[in-house]
Order: sequence, then C-alpha cells, then structure tokens
Amino acid sequence: MVSEKFRRQLIKESQKWLAEGLLATEQYDQLWLRYKLGELEAAASNRFIAILIGLGCILLGLGVVVFVAANWQVWPRSFKASLLLVLFVVANTAGFYLWQGRGRYRQKRLGQGLLVLGALILGANMALMSQMFHQVGALSELFLAWGIGVLVMAYSLRLTALGIMAVILVIMGYWQAIPSWLYLTDFSWSQQMVQHMPLVLGGLFVPLAHWCRSRVLFGLTTVAIASAIVNNSLLVSLWADLLWMMPLGLTLTPAILWVYNEETWKLKLPHQTLAPDGATNTAAPSVLSSPEPEFRPLARTLALWFLSIFFYSLSFHWFWQDAPANANLEGLDWRLWPPVIDILIFTGLAVLGWLELLRTQPWRIQLHLGDKSNPEVKDAASPTPNSSFFNQKALNSGIVAGLMAIAALSMFWHLNFYPLPIVGTFAFNVVLFVLAVGLIRDGLAVDGRFTFWGGMVLLVLGIISRMLEYDTDLLLKSLVFVICGVGVIAAGLWFERQKVRLRARSSNSPNLEEEEKQA
Repeated sequence: MVSEKFRRQLIKESQKWLAEGLLATEQYDQLWLRYKLGELEAAASNRFIAILIGLGCILLGLGVVVFVAANWQVWPRSFKASLLLVLFVVANTAGFYLWQGRGRYRQKRLGQGLLVLGALILGANMALMSQMFHQVGALSELFLAWGIGVLVMAYSLRLTALGIMAVILVIMGYWQAIPSWLYLTDFSWSQQMVQHMPLVLGGLFVPLAHWCRSRVLFGLTTVAIASAIVNNSLLVSLWADLLWMMPLGLTLTPAILWVYNEETWKLKLPHQTLAPDGATNTAAPSVLSSPEPEFRPLARTLALWFLSIFFYSLSFHWFWQDAPANANLEGLDWRLWPPVIDILIFTGLAVLGWLELLRTQPWRIQLHLGDKSNPEVKDAASPTPNSSFFNQKALNSGIVAGLMAIAALSMFWHLNFYPLPIVGTFAFNVVLFVLAVGLIRDGLAVDGRFTFWGGMVLLVLGIISRMLEYDTDLLLKSLVFVICGVGVIAAGLWFERQKVRLRARSSNSPNLEEEEKQA
C-alpha cells in the first residue's frame, strides 16, 4: 500500500515532469487515476472530521451520563430504566443506519461516532441498572462485562474503534482484579477470565484485528497480552516458588512475536469480485488497496521493543544482588494453575513457530533492495560481491534467538541455582549493547531513520545509565556526557548525509514506488 507521503511527493514531481516535457499529458492523467492523487485533500479533511466527531461523541456520552447521574435520585425507577434503554437503542440504531447508508463519508463517520456513543451508554446502563436493582459487584467485573459487550458489538459491526475500546476495557478489568486475585475463593466467570487473560486476549482480539485489518488494534492487543503474561509469570514465580517461570514469561512475548505469521489467521480465500457477465474479475487492484495488511513486520518491531525494555530493565545491578525470596510457602495451589497452563500453551506455540521458521527460512535473512520476490536478484546500487555483507540484517533470527537465550539462561541460573551478581549484570549489558548496535547497523543498511535512532537512543541510554548507576568521578561523568552528545550529533549528521547520497544515487531509478519503499 502506497503511503500518503509518497503520493504527495509524486504530485510535485509529476507536475515538474509535465512542465519540463518529460511526461505526456496522458501519462500524467494515468498517474492521477492510478494513485488517486485528487483524493488527498479530501482524505485529510475526512480524518480531521472523524477526530472531531469521535471527540464530540465521547463528550456527548459523558454529558448524558452526568445528566442522568445528577437526576438519578429524583426520577422513578420505571422512568430511569426506560430512559437508559431508549438512549442505548436510539444511539445504536441511528449510528448503524448512518454508518451502513449510502450517504457521504462524513455521515459514515458520524455513524461510527454514534456507535461508539452507544458503547459508552452500554457501560452506563450496566452500572446504573445494577445500582438500581441493588446488584453489588466488583468494579473489575463491570469493566470485564462491559468489554465483552463492546467486543460483541465490534464483531457484529466489524468496527475497529469498538475493538480498541473493548480491549482497553478488558485490560482495565484485569488490572483492577489483580490485587484480590490470590485471595478469591469462589469459582466465578470473572475470576476464570482474569486467570486466563492471555488466552482470552489472544483468542478474542487477535482474530478481530485481522478481520478489521487494523494494525493499531493488533499492536494494542499485543501489548495487553504481553503485560498479562509478564504479570502472571511474576505472580507464579514469587507465590508458588516456581522461579523458572520468571525468565520464561519475560522472554515468551518477544519469542512469539518474532515468529508470528499472519498466514495462520487466514481462514478464507482472498476476496474475488465478479464482472457484470458473471465471470471472475482478474483486473489488477488499485495500488491503494490493502487486501490483508502484513502484521509480521509490526510483530517483529514490537518484539524488538520488548527486548529493549527487558534488557535495559535488568541491566542494573540491583536485580542481580540476591535471588528473590518466596512469598508463599504453600506451593502451587489451584488459583495459580490457570496462568501456568496459559504460559505453557504460549510456550508450545512459540516452539512450533521457531521450528517452522527454522524449516522454511534461513537464519541469515537477506535484505534485497531490488526484487524482493526473487532471492537471487541483487540491488543495482550494490552490484559488487564485497557489498553483500551490507545486504544482510544484523538482527536476524539467529542473533535474536541467541540474545534471548543468553538472557533467559542467565536469569534461570541466577534464580534457581546460584546468584550471579557480576556475570548476570555483565551478560545483560552485553546483550543490551549488541541489540543497540544491531539496530544502528540495520538502520544504516536499509536507510531506516527510526531504526537507526532507536539504536542510538538505546546505546546512549545504556552508557549514561551505567555511569549514573555506579559511583564514578564527576569529571568522568562529564566526559561521558560530552562524548555521548558529540557522538549523537556526529552520527545523526553522518546518517542524514548518507541518506541524501542514497536518494541522489537512486534518483535515476524509473520506479518511484521502489524508491519509496527503500526510503
């Protein structure tokens, strides 16, 4: 899918080509039709209107809730129940017909806003109805039930906004229930949902993200699953004396994300359109269409984010001074079995994913800047054999697996056998700096600004943290700060200069879409 930045740049360049006589009028018109350049301003206006409508509907929903709460004690019970139901039905009905109608884009956005308003009213109805009929429950149960209700609406309407709202509500209910989780004695639906939260999030929200084709929903769901896995593994490690669960839970999320493959979620054939005569339409789709967004690059980016946070957090010496003490001498009771089962299930999925990756792909992943469909094609900008090293990613699957293995084995040995106050700290600092240097090198190889600066920030942050953590002289700290500052400035200027050179070198390329992908 072509980015909006590329389309705006294409408008300027095509106008110059037309004025210089390098482009015929027919070719210019074909570019406008193929890339839909005339719809850019309308798209920007529609996004602004969507933001305003969404914000207005949220404020309107809050106003309705506050108004009802202000007059709640005055109105009779029958009137209150009727009012809540009428508001819910009217908001959702109006939103559905505006959203599904054949009206303008703004009407569809208004319909989506009313559907979000209906989801907000659903939560108000659940809270006020339970109060009206004296049904007392925990706040976490309200958030969980509300989230499930919004999730049903999201699946019914295939609406990304409702899916995002649902995952936020469910994870809020999960964190609300954590303080009282280990002290519960009943076998309620909310308790089972909280205990199996990683499986619940993965089974309910990941398919919805694929169905809605939403990278935002997928990323938010991934963060929620990671937080639940890490929290459950820490609880089991500290309360049940299963300290091997801590390194497993901390490395499990990036291990799954790195081998994530969206092909497993494709449950139906690609959509085919029929021509007016009933035959299959085999015409090439528009370059702006995205039948199925690729979630694998996003999953690997999130895996690198998790590894960066994980390595940096445990690179301090405080964690490695003493092994954590067991908080519960009773061992593994029935309340801790569900998270153990969930973590083992995710571990099995991670193992299967890595075995599949080992079977289908080489460990050194090539970065072919030319034809990505043919692994034998080399980029024209680097035809010599000596430059083949720079066509390979530093952070390939083998390096990432090695970094995770070093981190997990260091933690496992420290927690279960013998404390590693020196070796553990050294190992995590090594993997932290290897990850930072790998990000910098990959950013230079593929001309990726965010990757390069992510590695630079991680490297500088690691150096400064080590200087502030240990008792060093002020003069040495000052020298390190100066060196880091000069290094960041020099690296940034050099990187931007290299970026300009690469653009100038590739300016002779006839394929603008290839240039945009390389940039």
